[in-house]
Amino acid sequence: MAIDELLDEHEQGRLVQNWLRKNGPAIALGLAVGLGGLAAWSWYQGHQVDKSKTDANNYSQALTAIDADPKTADAKIAAIDTLAYRNLAKLHLAKAQASSENVAGAIATLKSITSKDPEINELAAVRLGRLEIDNGKPKDAIALLKSKSTPEALEVLGDAYFADKQVDTAQKTYQQALAKLDAASAQRPIVELKLTEAGGTPAAKPEVKTQ
Repeated sequence: MAIDELLDEHEQGRLVQNWLRKNGPAIALGLAVGLGGLAAWSWYQGHQVDKSKTDANNYSQALTAIDADPKTADAKIAAIDTLAYRNLAKLHLAKAQASSENVAGAIATLKSITSKDPEINELAAVRLGRLEIDNGKPKDAIALLKSKSTPEALEVLGDAYFADKQVDTAQKTYQQALAKLDAASAQRPIVELKLTEAGGTPAAKPEVKTQ
């Protein structure tokens, strides 16, 4: 008979709980379920709630610090343990830096963002691409965005090609962006205008059929 079968539920839960505290919450979940340690499971849930509250509080403090003075917000951002919250704070910081004309700082902040979430990475790349174009480095923006495929990324990529005087490629890229946009999209007229300025002609919009 296995040792854990000789322990009552309270003792088993207590042992699992102590072990989990040493070995981390990722292992905690699997072991708590595998051994049926109800006390450990309760502790794990409580731990996650407390951690979420701490993360949210640190994120809120970071945003307040950024709005007050972006130059002094690094410590608050570093205190955010969860990567998702930390990346969102960095996006906010980069926006504040760009607004205060600290373009170099905003570029450095955006380059420091790494995420498992493709949407965060794409958003950071799009914002970075815009800054690189404004900073007179359209080729850097092209290298950054040429593998992206969202309408937002394609629009900025088209801007980069146009700024780099690759007009034909800019037209094609704007057309690719339009092909991915709904007819009613608020972004569509902007991309159509950019395509026209690049010497292209937007395709005629399909007629809306009425019953």
